[in-house]
Amino acid sequence: MREIILGLPGVSYIRKRLNNLNERNTFVEAQLARLPAGTLILDAGCGSQAYRKFCGALNYKAQDFGEYTTDEKRMIGTSGVGGDTGYQYGKLDYTGNVWKINEKDGTFDAILCTEVFEHIPYPIETVKEFSRLLKENGRLILTAPSNCLRHMDPYFFL
Repeated sequence: MREIILGLPGVSYIRKRLNNLNERNTFVEAQLARLPAGTLILDAGCGSQAYRKFCGALNYKAQDFGEYTTDEKRMIGTSGVGGDTGYQYGKLDYTGNVWKINEKDGTFDAILCTEVFEHIPYPIETVKEFSRLLKENGRLILTAPSNCLRHMDPYFFL
């Protein structure tokens, strides 16, 4: 049986193909599982820390600028449908810009950065910062949207 939405056959299939959430989650979980126990990992631009639950054996540190608030009802991370508490961050170890993190060179074994680059006004500086923060032979786990609508305004740049 084929699902019909808005009178258009196949829209459900198209939506599923355009939304790579499941594929991204599978990829990130697999990459995190490959890291040895005790790995010092920075979740850069972590927001609501969606992947923290997969970092139980890792030494997890969270970074975000921590100032985003919204009443956008479609936003993942809001408190309930149409909740008025806005975007919910987890506990942050580092607060500030992702392109300038207050930590010494070569601190982290790994950096996780998922679906953040469209919100960064200085992406090149951010990549340089990740390079500075990673130990030699460190691992960067990075995802960026292949397509998306504007979201998290006014923090949508690319």
